[in-house]
Amino acid sequence: MTVADMNRLEHAARISMGGFQDTEAALPSFGFPTLRSSPLAAMIAITAMAIAALFQLLR
Repeated sequence: MTVADMNRLEHAARISMGGFQDTEAALPSFGFPTLRSSPLAAMIAITAMAIAALFQLLR
């Protein structure tokens, strides 16, 4: 399949889906705050596991 064929197929798909919006393009970009939540959640999870392990060892 050539690039021209792929472009034609993509164009036909966009025309046939004319009433639908691209959900990824329609979602707002949250940017920086979402990038900070992942490392924070990982740090909290690791801390909780370490506390649970210490609790098990000291009991």
